[in-house]
Amino acid sequence: MKLFANRKTGFDNLDQYQIFSPGLYVIGGLPALGKTSFAWQLLNQLAQNGKHCIFCSYEMSEFEIFSKSLSRRLFLQDHTSTLTVADIRRGGHFTAFERLLNEFKSSNLDLHVLELQEHDIDDLIFKLRPFCKDKAPIFVLDYLQIVPVKDSNISPKQAIDEIVRKLKNFQRQTNSTFIVVSSFNRLNYYKHVSFESFKESGNIEYSADVVWGLQFYCTNKLLDGTVSKNRDIIDNAKKANPRQVQLCCLKNRQGINYDIFFKYFPANDCFVPCLESDFIDEESNTDSNDSPQHYNDD
Repeated sequence: MKLFANRKTGFDNLDQYQIFSPGLYVIGGLPALGKTSFAWQLLNQLAQNGKHCIFCSYEMSEFEIFSKSLSRRLFLQDHTSTLTVADIRRGGHFTAFERLLNEFKSSNLDLHVLELQEHDIDDLIFKLRPFCKDKAPIFVLDYLQIVPVKDSNISPKQAIDEIVRKLKNFQRQTNSTFIVVSSFNRLNYYKHVSFESFKESGNIEYSADVVWGLQFYCTNKLLDGTVSKNRDIIDNAKKANPRQVQLCCLKNRQGINYDIFFKYFPANDCFVPCLESDFIDEESNTDSNDSPQHYNDD
């Protein structure tokens, strides 16, 4: 791990706790929490620090993925920007965006998007091996439960077990860093994040080196046995801009478990690290810099 002690993710709060050494990392969360956006921003920041990065996408196109980067960069340069990810995908632009686009094209980041469809885990690993010839990459897989399986007779849990086992073996063989996005069980939508939250979690608890769970900060306020009230609390959290998000480390072979906090601006696909003390009550959480009608549930 000493060799990777200076590898920075670009999130200061994460770097404070996590040695981002090679291993299998799993991140899960509810819909609308920005799992894909968080993983893609993390990969972008690693690429900006000179790392060899590949994003494996089963749901979104290369255009859709890179539009997230452009909107986020513009937002970070100018918090009054109203050009959202959706606007970019519809062809919206202005002078500042054209300049940013040219800067992005000339940045020469070692950052790639691999569009996937019917590739099972063996096909995926076959396509990833050429990226590992010269240096150990950082991969993101979006997302675990959508990877096809050849054997239709096995259960979802057995399928996840097989995929996680093969990913871990591939990661060890190549000394790469593999971040896997995972969905949550519906039964755990209104509960504090835990290993039980991960859908058909299988070997995740045992094979992963690091397990992260994203949750709304208001999850800490959820009440036992009051589903309707808890649903209202979560729905209000989804409407907030920025959304208050907590990343819980459930397992960490490289160190201690921890909780860190982010303000998530969904219209601009941007996570901004913050302190827990920065969060205010959900009812009064408003943001004058962005219009509340712009939502993005990627």
